[in-house]
Amino acid sequence: MTLLDAPAYDEAREHRRVVMLYCAAVLLLVLFVGWWLAAGRPVDWPWHWNNHLRGRMTVNAFFKGSGKERSAAAYGVWVHDKNWQKHPDKYFYTFDRFEKDWSPDSRITNMARFTVIGLPPRA
Repeated sequence: MTLLDAPAYDEAREHRRVVMLYCAAVLLLVLFVGWWLAAGRPVDWPWHWNNHLRGRMTVNAFFKGSGKERSAAAYGVWVHDKNWQKHPDKYFYTFDRFEKDWSPDSRITNMARFTVIGLPPRA
């Protein structure tokens, strides 16, 4: 075989290659849209979507915990410390003040619905 002898054109192989490329492109698009939907459809650059997702999960954990029966868990989310009961005097914002501010009797009463709104990126 010399340099000018080309191999025979394999139409089936070329068709498989094109189909595999299209399938890979569609799969990447589906994964990208799925990631966007799982992150809560943020209007931001894709590299910020995971931050939006984690922030939304933290806010959901806080508001599900805020109430009389689960206020200790919500306070742990607020101070970023799950073991805050071991050292309650470490924080300036005390648990008693937290219960007073976030109890059902406070001025922030009806928090049944809430939405996390993304901030515009800093310039």
